[in-house]
Amino acid sequence: MSQITTIITDYQHERIGVIVEVVHSYPSPDELLRAIRKFLLEWAETEDGREAARASCDSFNWGDFADWSAILQGKIPGISNITYIYPDIEKKRTAVILDHEELLFNGEGL
Repeated sequence: MSQITTIITDYQHERIGVIVEVVHSYPSPDELLRAIRKFLLEWAETEDGREAARASCDSFNWGDFADWSAILQGKIPGISNITYIYPDIEKKRTAVILDHEELLFNGEGL
């Protein structure tokens, strides 16, 4: 049975970095992330992995994972699809980080 996990990163604790939706067969997000990290450590030793390291100035992060998702989605065991979104003001797509507990109204109004 397929699961869908959304990975959301923040950039310097100020704004959304990337949003990555992963369709996978892992029973929990923790197991999915563990599998991704394990795969990437092994993949880093391949020619594609070395190329990705060079392209990321030897600091491959979740943004780079999103950039390489089209290549990686067919290689990571248990993952059938990776879709990503870069919120970007220039492209008319934005995202904001909000406090989940922010009170928007109560029974008596604000």
